[in-house]
Parts: sequence; C-alpha cells; structure tokens
Amino acid sequence: MQSSDKYLRRPGAPGTPGAPGTPGTPGARRVSRGRHGGLILAAALQAAACQSAPAASPQVAVSPPAATATNTAPGETAAAPATAPAPGVVESEAVLSNRRRHHAFAEQFLLLEKNQVNEFWHCLLGPDGNGYQFDSAEALKTALAAQLDPDAKTFIETARTDCVGRAFAAVEAAKKLVPPAEYAETLNRYGQTCTALAGGLNEWAVAAPRYIDLKTKQQRLMASGEKWRSTNPGGAPDPMAWQYHQFLHCAVPELDKLAGAPALAELLAQSCAPSPDKGREPDAALLGRLRDSCLTAKESPVKNPAAFKQTFTRFAPDYARLQQGWEGCFRRLNSEILSRDLTPFSRAWADWQAASTKMFELIKKAFCEGGEPKFCSGPKDRPPG
Repeated sequence: MQSSDKYLRRPGAPGTPGAPGTPGTPGARRVSRGRHGGLILAAALQAAACQSAPAASPQVAVSPPAATATNTAPGETAAAPATAPAPGVVESEAVLSNRRRHHAFAEQFLLLEKNQVNEFWHCLLGPDGNGYQFDSAEALKTALAAQLDPDAKTFIETARTDCVGRAFAAVEAAKKLVPPAEYAETLNRYGQTCTALAGGLNEWAVAAPRYIDLKTKQQRLMASGEKWRSTNPGGAPDPMAWQYHQFLHCAVPELDKLAGAPALAELLAQSCAPSPDKGREPDAALLGRLRDSCLTAKESPVKNPAAFKQTFTRFAPDYARLQQGWEGCFRRLNSEILSRDLTPFSRAWADWQAASTKMFELIKKAFCEGGEPKFCSGPKDRPPG
C-alpha cells in the first residue's frame, strides 16, 4: 500500500518531487491522454497545484471505469476495469456512476490548473515557475524582485497586462466548471483567489515604477559618493560631490554632533540592520527620510562652504565602511517597500495555495470513499470490501 504522505505533502516544498533543486525531478508535469483510455492523472494529488514536475506514482484513470459487461471474442480475455473492485465484489451501477462524476470533475480541475493557472505562473516567473515553489511570502517577494533586474520596465508592463489577463482567464475557466456539490464551495473560493491574484498583481504593478525610481536614485547617490571621496574639498564645487554632502546632512541631521565616522557607522548598523534577538526595530524616521527627501539632488553653491570641508575631513577616510552602512539601509528600505506593495498579492497567493490544496484533498477523499483504497490515508479511511 502506498504511503499517504506522498499525497498530502505540499507540492513544491523542499525535498518534494517537483520542487526546485530536488534531485531527479523531471522537467515537466506529465499528463498523457490515451486515445481510448481517457486522461491519465499522474500524481495529480501530490502535485496539488500548478507545479511542473511530480514524481512517478500510481496512475489513476480519470476516465470512468469500463462497463462491467463486455463483448469479447472466443478465447479472448476481457480487459480489467480502470479501477478494479476487490476480488469477489460486484460494484453497482450507482457506485460506478458516482465514481465517474468525481473522476470527470478531477479531470476538469486538473486541466484548469494545467492550461490556465500554470500559464499565469509561467508568465510571471518564467517557464519553470509555479506558485508552489515558495514556502513563504518572503520567498515569493525575492523571486519577483529578481525578475525586475534584467528589464524592470518590460517586466512590470508584462505583469500588468499579460499576466493579469491570464489570471482572469483562469477565473472565467473556473466559472465554467459544473462541480458535484461536494466541491462547489471550494471551487467558488478557488475562483475568488484567482481574482485576488489578478487584483493584487495589478496593484503591485501600478506601484512598482516608484520602487524602481527609488532604486535608480540610490544608484546615483552611490555614484555621487565615489565622486565625493575623491574631490578636492577646497576646490570648485562638484555637483555630484555636493549632492552626497547634502545627503549626509539630510539623512543624519545630528551628523555634526557625532564623534566621527565610527559613530556614524554604528548608528547606521543600529538603525538599518537591527538584531532580532535584541528586539530592535529599524529607524522609521531615518528610512522615511531616505525614501522621501534625501535622495533628491540639490543645486550646488558657487563656492563650497566651510562645512563641506569639515564633513569631508571627518568622514571621507572611512568612506568604504560608511558605504556598507548606507547599502544596508537601502536594502532594508527596498525590502520594506516591496513587502508593502506586494501585501495584497502575497495574501492572494497564500489563499490560492490553500484553496488548491483543499480541492485536491476533497478529490482524494472522494476517490477513497468511492472504492479506490490507494487514496485512503489509513485503514480507518478505507471503504469496506
């Protein structure tokens, strides 16, 4: 008897067949259609939603079992039904009919995920992407942030138009299914989560250009820092060096009161990289200044004021250490902004994952109760006979 664990494990989790990085995982979900045998649902229950590579498992014919009466030529042996009853047990037409309706719906739901929902995740995450490859909203956020790096503008536009459209296509496909009563509530919930995926992704795509603009300003600021560290503090003002000087005083209003570069480095470490075990929170005021005002370039003066040379003399020798501190602050700020903007989508992802898993649990339960013991979790769940 097959262990029930393989059917109940969440697909995409580390060590699960089909999870990214799992040794021996085939490259694509295998669903084959025989000309007469109907759709073969290979490992559909443990691959519960939109993943691309389940491991081999007992195949379950989604097409209804063959009729109990068959016409065979003399000397030929009649083919066994797709799901054979226990030896000596004759299944009634009512049992067979009930099994047919569950198998038919399972086929329809699998095709919904394979043809519509999978296309949504592939649009968003690439041809090997699927919604079950993440074990947390943080992992989902990291994957989307990585998609922004090559060409952020194109990716955002694709997400807002093509990917959102595919999520809505999944909603419409779900509405067309006519499920047995046992699945109606969960199917309705599933369709709602697909709607939420579309809405959450669109909301993020609308906000994403501001995130990209902020990162661009940060990169310009870091380039200004390089110019500042090599400038002649007594010479003519350099616009980029002046911007960095202004940034330092804007971000840290108490800069002139600090003992020096080591004190500033410690301040940045405490403000932007708090230690969880000490219960410190990021400095919201500092991050707010970095987000809202301090990255905007200011017009440089005709002549550098005395404060420019004083700041340069005190902090330029430890520039590399300070840059590491500012980079940590920018990472903290960018992570918080991305998490905030992705909150609706992350919540929809978690709800979709739960609805998909629930649906396959219901299908598995129905198969078990319909006389297919391989889908039963244990002896107590198995149908009699």
